[in-house]
Amino acid sequence: MKTLRILSRMHHQSLIPSPQLRASSVQHSSIRKYRTKRFVPLFCIAIAVSTAWLPSGELRANPGYKAKSGKVAFNVDANVAFLKVSGSSSAIKGGGEATISGDVATIRGLRFEVDPKTLKTGIDLRDQHMYEKVFTAADGSVPPLVLRADRFEARRNPKTSKWEGNFQAQVSMRGVTKPVRFRASAEQKNPGAIVSAEGVIKTADFGVKPISYSGAAVNNEVTVTVSSLHLEP
Repeated sequence: MKTLRILSRMHHQSLIPSPQLRASSVQHSSIRKYRTKRFVPLFCIAIAVSTAWLPSGELRANPGYKAKSGKVAFNVDANVAFLKVSGSSSAIKGGGEATISGDVATIRGLRFEVDPKTLKTGIDLRDQHMYEKVFTAADGSVPPLVLRADRFEARRNPKTSKWEGNFQAQVSMRGVTKPVRFRASAEQKNPGAIVSAEGVIKTADFGVKPISYSGAAVNNEVTVTVSSLHLEP
């Protein structure tokens, strides 16, 4: 408070021209320069304060967002009650671009990929069988799992403040590419966003033959989820 009173007094005094100032044009010129120099930092401070009140809950428009961390997982039921097979990987990479207009976000050039051999179910032997029977292509290679979407829109949900939308992606697995529908949501996380998505893949569409062992067979439909995908510009 003492500093503010001193500044206020200085400001008040600087506005009252003294007889000496009226008598000397040189001194009067220096006062004008002083006031100009003093005004510039005050103006900058005013701009900084005003911009600090702008809403910060918006995703930045037109940047290239890249995956910094995240998890992709799958769950599949079997013909035996209470038997499920699940696995996951945190080796997800990729990104895309976003343009925002009002409450609509337009996503372009979305592309993510995962090395199938980073997917783990918790049992080494089962993992090996999965790599061979599900992810190995006809030529013996194990190509990456790839998800691509050229363009789709997501709208802000006023109740949750999340961006939500459905989109059709092109999913490539074991060298075969098929369309798969996903439901996605994203929430702002400075300086980027946290994304979640879920879709169902039919393994038979990608040429995977029915898998069974001792009478137990896994279903054709596999639920794929992406969670805690942290995207940053």
